[in-house]
Amino acid sequence: MKAPRKAGHALILHEFLAARLANSLGIPVPFGEVSDVMNGREAWTSAVAGRTGKFYGPPDLSEVYSKEPHIMAGVAVFDVWIYNPDRVSENLVWHPNIGLWAIDHEGAFLGEHRSDPAELKELADQGFLYPGRKAIPFKPEDCSAWTKLISRQGAAIAAHALDICHTRALLTLDAKAHYLCFLERRAQNIAKLVEYSLELRAHPESFPLPGGAYTEPLH
Repeated sequence: MKAPRKAGHALILHEFLAARLANSLGIPVPFGEVSDVMNGREAWTSAVAGRTGKFYGPPDLSEVYSKEPHIMAGVAVFDVWIYNPDRVSENLVWHPNIGLWAIDHEGAFLGEHRSDPAELKELADQGFLYPGRKAIPFKPEDCSAWTKLISRQGAAIAAHALDICHTRALLTLDAKAHYLCFLERRAQNIAKLVEYSLELRAHPESFPLPGGAYTEPLH
């Protein structure tokens, strides 16, 4: 259970939205829900991925990739889609008995240092150098199925997840439009974003991305 630590940080929205997007794609993220805590505050509450109540320490990324290449590649492609540069080993849970789980998505989308959804426009075409890329020799063939899935279905999945967020009063209609444009844009260019962010080629061609002008949300 965790609540925002400072004003303007959309922690609950980002955790809720990331979990719903991941679950729709088949990315293993523990299912969670918004809960009320003391003094009328809200928090994000999710299940603990473990066995018989035991917590597992941060995994070795190269070992995880050797055991779970398809899922680890899916987590990485998903992180690129939602602009999550915070995928360190502490934000993964892995054990042979429970598999691989991705946790902690509060740093995705606008992260902790931005609060205006309109600023998503500045990030829509940006790649980032994935933190685990040095420890994990990502292969294009492990990522291709995930990039195709997001390219083809990401926009529809995002629209549905954001409808749920709005129904839960986690964001306004105006903010919903900005998040949707952001996710649609990144889904459109996910292959190029992944190629750059995971360094699938030594020198990816043409960055920023092609793909037409960013579409401003309708108000």
